[in-house]
Amino acid sequence: MLRRIVGYGFSRSVMEALLGLRGIALASLLGPEFFGLWSLFRLALHYFGFIGFSLNRGMEVKVAAAGQPRSESVSQGQTSWGQITLGGSLAIGLLSTAVALTGFWLVEDSAKPVVLAVTLILIPERLWRYALTFTRAAGMFQRFAFLEFIYASLQLIITPVFALVWGLRGAYVGYFAATIASVCLAAPRVPWRPRCSLRRARQVFG
Repeated sequence: MLRRIVGYGFSRSVMEALLGLRGIALASLLGPEFFGLWSLFRLALHYFGFIGFSLNRGMEVKVAAAGQPRSESVSQGQTSWGQITLGGSLAIGLLSTAVALTGFWLVEDSAKPVVLAVTLILIPERLWRYALTFTRAAGMFQRFAFLEFIYASLQLIITPVFALVWGLRGAYVGYFAATIASVCLAAPRVPWRPRCSLRRARQVFG
């Protein structure tokens, strides 16, 4: 268990370092004005992530409790809690997308690309957070560390390369592509058939 905890902490440090390098690369490629808009994009995603934040946390508790000790195989109980959470995440993602899209008509023209980028990435970002949280809660710590490393590496490589070619819009596309690729890599060990159960959803939120 101690080795798992140390490995988890190390993987988090590596991921943060790689994402920090991405920020340095984008700052030099985009310049002050466009990097400021990129920072606004990241800040908006961060705050939208708080909508329904307790859903993933609740799932983490339920999935961890439903697992088998010292086993990385996914039990039926864990799958069920994941499906309930996925249904809620998609509903919250659609609501967040509608809210963000409304803002498209309210902001200045210079900020419209930022709002559009946030609108398009909200659901893939939520799916990625769901997949990552489920993987960790199910006790698959090595896989979790691998997924975080791949995600951060893709962000470090794809986003600056796209930004070099297409500027700020390229950075948005690169972020989107890296997130989608990460979701696809996480998909095989995560339940993707959403379920709706108000009773169990209340347990997850609680």
